[in-house]
Amino acid sequence: EHMMFWSQDAFNFIWMACFDLIHAPISYHFRKNEIENMAQGNHIKADVLENTHTTTWSLVGHRLTAE
Repeated sequence: EHMMFWSQDAFNFIWMACFDLIHAPISYHFRKNEIENMAQGNHIKADVLENTHTTTWSLVGHRLTAE
């Protein structure tokens, strides 16, 4: 009943929030040091690494060239 109430008129607005509440307990989110290690292991220098929605990380970087 609770979900039906919220989905009647504003489903398009809240579908992502509902999905996050259902999905979050079973999902895996990388830790900051894991992202940094993956970037370093792939020769990528992080220009921006920021926490998004306190669950995921967003990385913008560039590939390091061989000298």
